[in-house]
Amino acid sequence: MIDTGNIEDNVTVSLFPIAELRERFSDWDETDNQTRLDRLAECDPVHQFTSHNVVIQPYREHLCDLANPETSSAQVDFTHVAFGDDATAPDPADTHLINEVYRDMIDDHVSESNDEVYKATVLIGSDEAVGLDLIEAALVSESDSNNSSDMAANRVILTDSENRLQPKDSDHAVTVRIELAFRDQSEV
Repeated sequence: MIDTGNIEDNVTVSLFPIAELRERFSDWDETDNQTRLDRLAECDPVHQFTSHNVVIQPYREHLCDLANPETSSAQVDFTHVAFGDDATAPDPADTHLINEVYRDMIDDHVSESNDEVYKATVLIGSDEAVGLDLIEAALVSESDSNNSSDMAANRVILTDSENRLQPKDSDHAVTVRIELAFRDQSEV
């Protein structure tokens, strides 16, 4: 069977009005990001949009190395999400973001081995990345973009018809969830 390549959105961006969050949760500003994410699960976002990513060249090469018994390659842990301000369409030949402007540590990640799905969520607080255009995003492996071993797994354009992240304002807390699904190619 040949997979015809239906592209499913696997990146979800949700915006939550900070004034409403502070009213609903009086200690919002004093809590950690994991508690905030748990609380956001109880809230409806004021705006939400989805997009899909493109797995890029260095990560595809790394996956091949991991599968090749003749090479030795260490597993890569994706610890951060990087954001950039370039709207150039993602391409598998990309090696990283086009123009990174912000990077944040992943606040929550889940591996679902039965579903072969990895989910990473980052919460961008109302006081973070203010004034920056957050147009492109990728899972990355380092906290410092200048680290020579930094690898991006994917690249996605955060396509929002209302451009609510261009620039990101201080009126909203934003969650970005990236899901990577792995399929056994013998099943396609």
